[in-house]
Amino acid sequence: MKRPLLPAPVEAWWNRSGHLPLRRRLPRLFVAASSLTAMLSLLAMLTVAVWFQERGMRGEAEELARTIAFALEAPLAFGDLQAANETLAVLRVRSNVRGAWLHDAGNAVRATYRAAGLKPASAPREGFGCLVAQAPVMAGNDRLGRVVVELDRLQGLRQLLAG
Repeated sequence: MKRPLLPAPVEAWWNRSGHLPLRRRLPRLFVAASSLTAMLSLLAMLTVAVWFQERGMRGEAEELARTIAFALEAPLAFGDLQAANETLAVLRVRSNVRGAWLHDAGNAVRATYRAAGLKPASAPREGFGCLVAQAPVMAGNDRLGRVVVELDRLQGLRQLLAG
């Protein structure tokens, strides 16, 4: 009975080492299987690490948006745009914050913050490298507006790779 054909790389390896005794082929096969297992384990660990980093960043972004929304309650309620801009400017101490926007109940932008070196933008852009979170600005049960925060997603991944 003829042996079935194997995938091309395995077939080439079999033909090269087919004349060797089994005691020489088994250690090579063991090393190949161990290496493949180690690489797949590393890939699984990296995937989980990136997934947890993404989840943590999303939670951090939502918490930051809620915190800033709470701080903006009084300036938005009294129409103090200077205080609203100053409150948003506090975000400059967070290096991963790219920008923030305060919208009133009519969805008009009332105050903005943009990180140094970035062009002014009228709205955040979610996409590759950007994470956008928003939270309502409430006064009791009344919705005064909303705050939108844009974060640099790649900075978190760079920190993950740095260790």
